[in-house]
Amino acid sequence: MGRMDLRAPWPDRNRAGQALAVKLPHCRGRLWDTRVLGLPHGGLVVAAGLARELRLPLASWSVQRLGGDGARTRMALAPGNVVARDRPEAGQRATDPEDLQLLNVLEAELRRLQLCFADALPHDLRGQRLIVVDEGIRSGLTMAAALTSLRRLYPASITVATPMADRRGRNLVANLADDLVVLRPVIAGGQRKRWFRDFTQPTDSELIELLAGATA
Repeated sequence: MGRMDLRAPWPDRNRAGQALAVKLPHCRGRLWDTRVLGLPHGGLVVAAGLARELRLPLASWSVQRLGGDGARTRMALAPGNVVARDRPEAGQRATDPEDLQLLNVLEAELRRLQLCFADALPHDLRGQRLIVVDEGIRSGLTMAAALTSLRRLYPASITVATPMADRRGRNLVANLADDLVVLRPVIAGGQRKRWFRDFTQPTDSELIELLAGATA
């Protein structure tokens, strides 16, 4: 598979979410058993576009990430003390002082985001068909942490939906999700901002407003 033509990106995250919705027509209007979860910050905007098109409830599922060289995620923390690392011991808790310090910082920010965006309550997700959305997948660690935390809640199924994902991330996420929907699979995704004409980062206030206006 060759590198995608970057001259034809999505106008913005919302339009990418609308395009993803076209790939999930069987989920339209299933208010009784299907929920859309967006990963803040950018993934929540993509999720809002998808949820609006499919007439599904939208909620946030916060994950904190720590970037490494080239802005790739090297550690991700999800609810339930789930840690994913770009190392062989991925998924295990840190033991050395440096990692513990980093995790304390990530945990504090994760709690802040969960409160800020009123994340979905765990008992509301049990037995539900979940569509988990991010703005793009590179290493896959952030989504892997989210999926591991969500699996512990015993949903009926988990579908991951994202505009683009590179090969490494696809392989990791595909092993954790029941279904993976990617509009543009690529070998190496590069910087996400190259895939959207408007890559303005949404503020906390904008996301709160977005969630308030989402289809219930």
